[in-house]
Amino acid sequence: MTDIVTGQDALIARLEDENARLRRELAAKDGEIRAVETQNAVAVKNLKRALMPLHTALQQIFGEIDVIVSPDDATGSGSSAPADARVEKVWADWKSKLPNSCGKVIDALLLHGPLNQQQICVSARISPNTLSGGTGVIARLNKAGLWTKHSDGKYELRKF
Repeated sequence: MTDIVTGQDALIARLEDENARLRRELAAKDGEIRAVETQNAVAVKNLKRALMPLHTALQQIFGEIDVIVSPDDATGSGSSAPADARVEKVWADWKSKLPNSCGKVIDALLLHGPLNQQQICVSARISPNTLSGGTGVIARLNKAGLWTKHSDGKYELRKF
């Protein structure tokens, strides 16, 4: 019976030693993983910092392209420029009666043709709140009946 107890005690001691060794290995691996995660976080942060100017430049380029050429106008001739001096005079009269922001939007639409809200803001250099706020450009031009909104979300000036 003592041999069995001694054998079990030896087995328990050996298993406890192995358990302790495995716990030390696990703790070491956890430390290695944390170090690699920290290195990765620093590398990603540095990569973002290095690529941010390029990212910003590309956003601006594609934003300007969208203002100039809409995706459904591959020819780039989306201009609804006034055909004659009479039409130019009508728009000049309207711009003199409306706030400056409305005039900027009218000019953008005359230059580029139909635009969505984001394109209008970029082209006219106005904020989205100025465009769509309670007494914003959209409300004023709608009230005056100077433009229409198409099903694709683009606004177009009324033809005179």
